[in-house]
Amino acid sequence: MTIAPSATAAAAGGLLASLDPEQRAAAMLPDGPALFIAPAGSGKTTTLIARLGVLLGRGVAADRIGVVTFNRDAAAELGARIASRLAPHVPRAEAIVVRTLHALGSSLGHPVSWAVQEASVRNHYHSPPSRGFVLGTVDCEA
Repeated sequence: MTIAPSATAAAAGGLLASLDPEQRAAAMLPDGPALFIAPAGSGKTTTLIARLGVLLGRGVAADRIGVVTFNRDAAAELGARIASRLAPHVPRAEAIVVRTLHALGSSLGHPVSWAVQEASVRNHYHSPPSRGFVLGTVDCEA
């Protein structure tokens, strides 16, 4: 189900107002995959929450957004922040599913070691990701 963009645009605008220019640019990226890499305490989670608000504000259905973290603690924390910061202001935000990399791999039937190995190779050569996603819209029917 797609949500009318006007229903969440004001909430997304409020989230964006609290970001610095670089964070705002990351949150406003075009629809599709986005990878956020930054040091601890730099506002990654706040930027991700704003990005989710922006996607929902553009009319992307919450059940079409995939959020992937590395471990269960991070997934639980991000899910809690979505519930506390986004869900009260944005309809259907609670329908966003946050998964670990392992859970995503298991749900797709792919070995997780392949995904982790691919990420390690990309990071080793400092090349941008060529496929996969960390946060963005997902077309599960393709």
